[in-house]
Amino acid sequence: MFTKLFSRKALLIWGVLFSSLFVVSVVSADTVSGTGWLAASGDGQVVLRGDMGTLHIKGTGTLYFKDAGEVHTPTITGAGKRIELPNGWVQYIGFNGTLHLTEADQAIVRLEGRDIQLYIEGTGDVWLRGRGHYRYNNGNTIISGTWPAAGHSIEIAPAE
Repeated sequence: MFTKLFSRKALLIWGVLFSSLFVVSVVSADTVSGTGWLAASGDGQVVLRGDMGTLHIKGTGTLYFKDAGEVHTPTITGAGKRIELPNGWVQYIGFNGTLHLTEADQAIVRLEGRDIQLYIEGTGDVWLRGRGHYRYNNGNTIISGTWPAAGHSIEIAPAE
């Protein structure tokens, strides 16, 4: 019975993880206008989408990357098994390291795991779920918050 339960549970977990790969639900949103930077750290899930002037993200878990614009190759250091997925996605299983990217347009980065540290400048959306803290500049003040378990979306944009 334990084997059956474990197998069903494992299949359910894999199914949920795989199906959520391309789905991002937005629970609440803040719009940031100003310098367009965000720094965050915590455990859980981070999804970044947009035009990234600078991105530095590190942590331990599963990393996904896709550049839908001009192809920019990120600098990746650390451990992890690289897998090419359909539609231009690259997955790093067992990721324990750092991804650094500059001047990428229409890029999407997703990291699910722990000990996540993130800094981004640019235009786009950042989605955070789990436990952690973030800070961003809205052009007038620095705003701080926590990652809710249900998820939190933040739009970042450079100063105009």
